[in-house]
Amino acid sequence: MQTQPAQRAASTPGRPPSLNERQPGAAARPPRAFLPPPLKPAAVVILAGTNDIAGNTGPMTLEMIQDNFATMAELAAAHGIRFVIASVLPIHDAGRGADGNPVIQSKRRPPEKITALNAWLADYAKRAGHVYLDYASALADAQGLLKADLADDGLHPNLKGYAVMAPLAEQAIQQALRKR
Repeated sequence: MQTQPAQRAASTPGRPPSLNERQPGAAARPPRAFLPPPLKPAAVVILAGTNDIAGNTGPMTLEMIQDNFATMAELAAAHGIRFVIASVLPIHDAGRGADGNPVIQSKRRPPEKITALNAWLADYAKRAGHVYLDYASALADAQGLLKADLADDGLHPNLKGYAVMAPLAEQAIQQALRKR
């Protein structure tokens, strides 16, 4: 696991520090390393699911992914941590890999599966009293695909993509912290 202090805390006085715990290529499989984290955050944002849809750690049904999100949310609640569920990011097929060849993300991450999981995540967040962070709507084009200028490889946001995402995350965290 990689831990990176958020760069924005130093550059924007008045904002609370945050931590970026990330597991590149990881899936939304909860219990072991998920909670309780040693820093005991007041809130946690979970952006996961794309690698599960792609089968990076083996085949997973949408129901299995949904169960994992529910388990993470229950663990967060049990430890007094407010839970923000981020939508799975859309993808596009206009990206290029490091070798310059086209990268077709939709083969392993069908947009209809992303849409179905996001619909469930939004509904689950509402039913369970969590905050839903809708990155997908902000990042998608008219066809529901990731805007090509927001990710060079069709999957991972670039700086422009993160510039769209950052204020949405800030708003969602603040909303979660206001919940009792």
